[in-house]
Amino acid sequence: MYSQYEANQPGVSVSALKEYRALQKDMGGDPAEIASDIALHRGSYTQIVQHKIDDQLFDPLIGLLGALFETLPLMLIGMGMAQNGFITGQGTAGQYRKWTFWAGGGGLLLTGICAYINYRSGFDPVTVMAVEMAATQPGRILMTIGYAALLILIVRRFAHSGLLQRIMAAGRAAFTNYLGTSILMTTLFYGYGLGLYGHIGRAQLYLFVLAAWAVMLFWSKPWLVHFHYGPLEWLWRSLARGRLQPFGRNGAPPPPD
Repeated sequence: MYSQYEANQPGVSVSALKEYRALQKDMGGDPAEIASDIALHRGSYTQIVQHKIDDQLFDPLIGLLGALFETLPLMLIGMGMAQNGFITGQGTAGQYRKWTFWAGGGGLLLTGICAYINYRSGFDPVTVMAVEMAATQPGRILMTIGYAALLILIVRRFAHSGLLQRIMAAGRAAFTNYLGTSILMTTLFYGYGLGLYGHIGRAQLYLFVLAAWAVMLFWSKPWLVHFHYGPLEWLWRSLARGRLQPFGRNGAPPPPD
């Protein structure tokens, strides 16, 4: 696999340059491919669905297999931390501060190095993909542990605050929030909705992120005051258990998990 640096060196072979250009095109770095992608996602709903069936049918499976060597270790680490009391908050504040500093700080340093490599490459698609698939893994695992320790400290300190209660409610309706924001954003950006795809800059996209957060925090807590679950959480549990689960509260306690 050739990087942008190697492909632009004097005397690079024709075969090496062709290989790099092919990889760049596959990874979306080719201007013609970018223009084609924008035109597709500003098109009709049927066009987008047909493209996903024709060209991306197995992408979820490929993504699952690609993430397996990150997700499986994180699951095992989480199981171990649940068993030793880390996740359940049984450690001391000092222990969690150390984990936040050393694991979170170490992960941030490694991730910063990866970001610098990408920056130095001019965000070359081949380099970015290589860094993403391999070099970022240790840093992400460390940062995950550091984030977990920091969140436990925050929960201990602000457990009864209104904002944290809303965040907890959004987490209890995570399935609905996840799919709901996907539907909302595709409607805003794809051609069958407002067609904003390709019109919004990177800085402007943060406004959409903040707006989505605000929506999730706004609706989740009031909803769960009246219902045991979010709509899709209720549907999932009903399907998994083979019978309709109680939905409205009406003063009744939630069913056991």
